[in-house]
Order: sequence, then structure tokens, then C-alpha cells
Amino acid sequence: MEAGSFFPLLNEKIEKSGYQLLNLDIDSDSYVSILVNDESINKLLSLDDRIKEYR
Repeated sequence: MEAGSFFPLLNEKIEKSGYQLLNLDIDSDSYVSILVNDESINKLLSLDDRIKEYR
């Protein structure tokens, strides 16, 4: 399953926790997955315009 389909399914299960699991596309051969507090997501994504996420 692709990240764009998989992460929304995971986040639906944990949505009441106040956190989201994100997969950051940093344009490399690595996969970076992080658990982020809902209040911090926009700050994280604003750090660099190259960061794209799947939620």
C-alpha cells in the first residue's frame, strides 16, 4: 500500500490521541516517519518548503 493511502488509515485509528503519524518525503532513498502532536504539525512543515507529508 502506498504511503498516501496507508497513513490516512493509521491516523483515523489514532485521531483522538492528539497525534498524527507523518511520513516525510525528504527527496532521498530514506523513509522518515514521525509521530507529531497535532499542534506542532504546521510548525514542522514550515521549517522547509521541500518537506511534503502524507497524513
